Amino acid sequence: WYKLRIDPAELPQTILDAIHVTRALGIDLLWVDGLCIVQDSDQDMHHELGRMRDVYRNAYVTIDASTAAKVSEGFLQDRELRPMPDAVLPFICPRAGGPAEQSANGTQLGMVYVKLGFNDDNYCTFGEYERDDPDSYTALRGWCLQERLLSTRLLIFNSETLRLRCHTTTHNIGGADHNGRHDTTRIPDAVFHPDRLIARHSDKWQAIHRAWLKIVEEYTRANLSNPEDKLNAISAVAEMFAPFLGPEYVAGLWRPSLLDNLLWESDDQYPLSPRPTK
Repeated sequence: WYKLRIDPAELPQTILDAIHVTRALGIDLLWVDGLCIVQDSDQDMHHELGRMRDVYRNAYVTIDASTAAKVSEGFLQDRELRPMPDAVLPFICPRAGGPAEQSANGTQLGMVYVKLGFNDDNYCTFGEYERDDPDSYTALRGWCLQERLLSTRLLIFNSETLRLRCHTTTHNIGGADHNGRHDTTRIPDAVFHPDRLIARHSDKWQAIHRAWLKIVEEYTRANLSNPEDKLNAISAVAEMFAPFLGPEYVAGLWRPSLLDNLLWESDDQYPLSPRPTK
């Protein structure tokens, strides 16, 4: 029935907004997991999940509705402006350091946004003012990590701005500040070229291995509605890393580096997730 017609009145607001954006971009086709995958068919789910890597990699652009807590909310609603900082302090930092952007002449520039106040002795005080907030709800969803990592282009509808992310950089539309502090870890470029021979334990291999561990760390902090999806929701990313870290994949780890990977500890900064039952 859905192949013939879908009544817009039956669609939640987030999907209606995605249709509006797709048409505005002049794109004819839109992939929606909830509609393109038969949700109550284990066979269809297994088949389609096995090709999600190709869906993300071959899509012209992926829409990230980061401000929608649920599918009924939509993401094109008016945003409330946060109060402006009292002061902006520019600084120059090393090329390899911290949240910064590169100017046209190659100098690394950064900005600290601050709120001013006065203590009991009437001395002026200031504290850093967070201007570049995390990408909200989708950053907390386990299933969304794959689309962020694998999509060639990502349009992120943030709480304050529209953000464009690709495999090399992230920009806020209109030149709004973006410090990159909350960006999802990127997959190293070499992973997208599995035909290249990279010696195990070489510098490039170490970079790939560190990227995988960082991705697993971010994925572990995310939420899954169904705990049994834990391995499925990152399987497409694991397939990308397999030619370099595999061949044997052991529930999020790789047998050649299994002993090293088992040396982990929890971070008190984040709440512990419940241990899965299976």
